[in-house]
Amino acid sequence: MRPPRHWNRTIGAVKLPEEELRFVFWGHSEEGPEEALRQAEELLRHAHRHFEHPASVAWEYGYQRSPLRELLVEELFDDGVLAAFTTRTRYGALALNTDRVLFADVDLPPPGCLYIGRRAKWEARAVGRVRDRLASRPETRSLGRRLYRTPNGIRIAFTTPAPAPHLPEGQALLAACGADKLYMRLCLRQQCSRARLTAKPWRCGLKEPPLAFPLSEEEWRRYRDWLAAYDTAAAKHAACRFLEASGPPAEGVLGEIIRYHDEACGAFEPRPLA
Repeated sequence: MRPPRHWNRTIGAVKLPEEELRFVFWGHSEEGPEEALRQAEELLRHAHRHFEHPASVAWEYGYQRSPLRELLVEELFDDGVLAAFTTRTRYGALALNTDRVLFADVDLPPPGCLYIGRRAKWEARAVGRVRDRLASRPETRSLGRRLYRTPNGIRIAFTTPAPAPHLPEGQALLAACGADKLYMRLCLRQQCSRARLTAKPWRCGLKEPPLAFPLSEEEWRRYRDWLAAYDTAAAKHAACRFLEASGPPAEGVLGEIIRYHDEACGAFEPRPLA
């Protein structure tokens, strides 16, 4: 579950009969940048083998295999074991990653152009459907849970121990919640669940950051200018709003993770969702 501490890249080209394809491959390592570079170079060699023998060498680089290139911001340990960590996403928001608390974001169909009163009724019905789904499924009915409103749907946080989301039982639980399939694949890739903690920049009047992690010293100076503006704008918004809780409350490290989530998201603050 721990994100890689070192990244490095190599740039190369693969010549085809009609064209030349140029690639940037990133390698990652816990040991150091030299090992990360060796991995990147091996990925380039694998690409050459794939295009030379496409029928026998599978293409394995991409969404399903490579970890997310994100900045590690904070870690939470439980008796010396990593229980959760926060990263800075490619678009600049903070994200909580953990295999202890199962989070599931469920997208809801857009309500269209409704008056405020009708929108409130639509939201109540949508929340009711999620609540009924959780109560009717054998995988979810016995688990304690908290519901939150997000800009596009409902977030579920289970307050009792649940299967890790990258295990078959965890994937079945996410499917029972109605979680997005792309999110389920991300859980497999990261071997943990994930919850965005701060606003998406375009929802609070900003563009995405001009640079992506990892950054050079000069790039960091440019990134910090963007980050200062983002932090100011994001502080005026919430990532989710607490709705209700049912079943046993979270205890121990689960409770600590959920309290961290609620505070970072502004779940009890009267701010607009973003």
